[in-house]
Amino acid sequence: MNTYTFHITPYDLVLQAAIFVGLTFSLQLWFAKRVNQSANRFLALALIIVVLWQVWALCIDIRLDAWFPRWSWVPFQFLLAPGPLIFFYVRKITQPGRRFVWQDWWHFSPLLPELGFLLLQVRESIRTGAATYHTSVFQKFNPLLQLLALISVIIYLYWSFKLIERYYKGLKFNHTGDRYRYELRWLYRLLAGFRLLLLLCVPYAAINYFFYPHQSGLHTYYPVYLLLAILMIRMAATAFLKPETAGPVQSPPATKAPLPAALKQKATWLKQTVAANRYFQDPELTLGTLAEKLDLSTHELSRIINTGLKKNFNDFINEYRVLDAARKMHDPAYNHITLLGIAYESGFNAQSTFSRIFKQATGKTPLEYKNDPEKGFPTYNSRSFTLSAAVISSHETTPKWFDEKLNRSYMFKNYFKIAWRNIIRHQSYAAINMAGLAVGIAACLLIFVVVQYELSFDTYQPGYKSTYRIVTKKVREGSTRYSVGISAPGLDAFRLYFPEATVAGIDAIYGSQVVAPAPDGNPANDKKFVENSGIMFAEPQLFDIFSATWLAGSASALKDPNMVVIDESSAVKYFGDWKVAMGKILRMDNLVTLKVAGVIQDVPANTDMPLKLLVSYITWKQNAKSYNYSNSWDETSSDCQVYIKFPANVLQSTIDRQVLSFSNKQFVNNKSSARKRFAIAQPLSELHFDNRFRDTLGDHITNRATLRTLSLIAVLIIIMASINFINLSTAQSVGRSKEVGIRKVLGSSRGQLIGMVMCETTIIVLLSAGLAICVAELALPLLKNIASVPDSIGLLNPGTFLCLACVVFAVVLLSGIYPALVVSGFKPILALKNKINSAAVGGISLRRVLVVTQFAISQLLIIGTAIAVKQMDFVNNADLGFDKAAVLAIPCPTDSIGLSRLNSFKQQVLALPGVKAASFASDVPSSAHNNSSNFFFNHSPKDPGFDVFMKVADADYFKTFDLKLSVCLLRGYAVLP
Repeated sequence: MNTYTFHITPYDLVLQAAIFVGLTFSLQLWFAKRVNQSANRFLALALIIVVLWQVWALCIDIRLDAWFPRWSWVPFQFLLAPGPLIFFYVRKITQPGRRFVWQDWWHFSPLLPELGFLLLQVRESIRTGAATYHTSVFQKFNPLLQLLALISVIIYLYWSFKLIERYYKGLKFNHTGDRYRYELRWLYRLLAGFRLLLLLCVPYAAINYFFYPHQSGLHTYYPVYLLLAILMIRMAATAFLKPETAGPVQSPPATKAPLPAALKQKATWLKQTVAANRYFQDPELTLGTLAEKLDLSTHELSRIINTGLKKNFNDFINEYRVLDAARKMHDPAYNHITLLGIAYESGFNAQSTFSRIFKQATGKTPLEYKNDPEKGFPTYNSRSFTLSAAVISSHETTPKWFDEKLNRSYMFKNYFKIAWRNIIRHQSYAAINMAGLAVGIAACLLIFVVVQYELSFDTYQPGYKSTYRIVTKKVREGSTRYSVGISAPGLDAFRLYFPEATVAGIDAIYGSQVVAPAPDGNPANDKKFVENSGIMFAEPQLFDIFSATWLAGSASALKDPNMVVIDESSAVKYFGDWKVAMGKILRMDNLVTLKVAGVIQDVPANTDMPLKLLVSYITWKQNAKSYNYSNSWDETSSDCQVYIKFPANVLQSTIDRQVLSFSNKQFVNNKSSARKRFAIAQPLSELHFDNRFRDTLGDHITNRATLRTLSLIAVLIIIMASINFINLSTAQSVGRSKEVGIRKVLGSSRGQLIGMVMCETTIIVLLSAGLAICVAELALPLLKNIASVPDSIGLLNPGTFLCLACVVFAVVLLSGIYPALVVSGFKPILALKNKINSAAVGGISLRRVLVVTQFAISQLLIIGTAIAVKQMDFVNNADLGFDKAAVLAIPCPTDSIGLSRLNSFKQQVLALPGVKAASFASDVPSSAHNNSSNFFFNHSPKDPGFDVFMKVADADYFKTFDLKLSVCLLRGYAVLP
């Protein structure tokens, strides 16, 4: 009988509590007989779905599949349902009379493909025996479903906010009370909490998906699950415990106090007098001049207009002017007069004022009104020229609803119109800003592409964090040396010492000749290639550690001798098509005949394990002499490497202790020994960044410090571009002082002015970002000339878009907030009097600080670039002790036939014009591929305490490279300085 122990963590306890409380409230909302029961049931369904998410997460965490293997077939995740359910709950609360009809079911139609994905997961689970959340279908489609769920919730939250906005538009407040203003404040706050949670989840999930795709487990998202459960439970509890409402109730209008009879008579007299004497036709008419004509005091006339007519002076006069203009448009006697002439005759003094006021009164422009065959005279009420808007009169609640005022959409439209007009008006200013920002953002994107590529090496491998390479550390008399290899017997020893781990061995080969025999059997038609990298002897277990997609064959083929597995591009190169490669013959170095037993897809470029041509490991052992196989613990080759994949729950500290224990047992590392050797487990995540080992099987390594420096440079570039934007914006703000002054006089708040400037900044930055993408795309092909990136690297990927969004947000914040504060801080009187100058904008000291900072960053980057150029020049021109100019290194075959022809080949090379010398050697003097060994001299029983590096060469080696002997030449050995 199987036994299973539940492992409950504190998080699991919290999840259980959330499940219990959520189920309780969902049942209460569903069955409680209340006025809002139909709305509460939508909320109950949304809460049940969130509870099912908690159940799903809890079952995975406690590993319930060990006891109930098929529990994962149960549909627990309905990712596309919460958004519509919350929306319908809000709609039922705000519009209780609206029923749920069959057309509303389409909102839940996305659940059908989601259930289809679940069926595919169940199908693969039946075939493989794995849980549904471990299937390839889940791994491929779950991120897409989560993205669709995020988009769905965002859309439905937006619609919910619009419902609340329309709800408040329909409220009519009066003197009897305004209690309904508080009805949905709790709901608005909780929906705003959902919005905030989404804002936090987007970068959180993006970072985990793009930068830690195989490292973050389900526990990473526990805080998100818990916060979501808390918000839903809070909403359900508030809906259940709150006193019920069934929509706004219209209260009878309150009785207004009647106006005094004398004031009503004066108001009637005033209207008749102004109409009879046509005072409104005077374009220079003011309250004072009208009072003089009527023989009234200014105060008395203002009281009659404001209190008796419920209007202000401008509305009162413009009413007659619009009526007079409309009458003249009806009269054929005025057909010969233009609209501007009619406006002037009616008392207007500007065409723009006439058009604006006429449209506010009639809803049409003067031209539209004149061309309308069914003209009607405009009607007026006490607020003829004021746009209607919902009012929330409570001083306490107004800040809570500031962003939801009914004129918000008009305000933002106005912001964008003004911003666009300012950009068009000041084209040179906008062009300079956009060019500077575009270059800075493009540089950041290119740097990000390089950093992202370097950080992505082998991160796609399964078990990336639990895979290690066994390397060797040698300590001798205070000096430490590292080797990427291990002695050949170490492979079997590690397999015995770590039975719980997966162990695989390889032996890398460089510069081997691969021959694909011609189909006609004619050796002259053979295809011959020299493979400098990616060719190795490998065990089949290597594919249990490193992933590969098999196009043909399987890893078990490497168990047999003289078998080879090649990648798709090599198969096309050797045979023209990978589909015909199976069973074909290859010859390696004219020493080994290999049969193609498998074809795999090309591995990505961002790997330190290039798998191009893999020969079975047993073939190496059977050709020990030809390929230097030695079953000795005393010899260590950097080509012989061992990779180990441990279980995911094993800590690196535990692995280090076990490998150290292995070293102490296997090697003689006692206190009396001068030489000590240790095996070290090097994490795969550090393989690409560890400079101690100089190189990997891939094409290059890098340094984390270099990537941090590049990232810092990108930040400095953005700061420079933002400072340039700030300086130009504050300098240009002087010309906008009158505009700001007029806006403040007309009632604009400082927050509205800040929003206007930020909108303008956002438009410029977004345009700059689009231009930056074009510049970066054009410069991307040149990137491979200065960085080790492949030709196939692309600019547009999810990580780049995330970086671009962060950069745009940062630039808008850095570049816009200070100019916005400066512009919005102008004093209206000084602005209208044109007394704002550049010296007063933002303060001279701060602008100087920004300029100094910008120049300091520029000088820092220039000096750093100059130093880097000098260093590269030094490296290229430094005296290395030998002459590297005009020296050509040619790989030569090492088989018996090739060796027998070397002398003849050398003579033919020397006979070529311009060839001064030729030599055979194992490698060039500057190569890092060295053979090291301890040595003894003068019959001493003790070596001198350091190793010597040896290269095999003939007598012409010194002449070819112009090497100078420092000490002696003895018995065929050359000792160099």
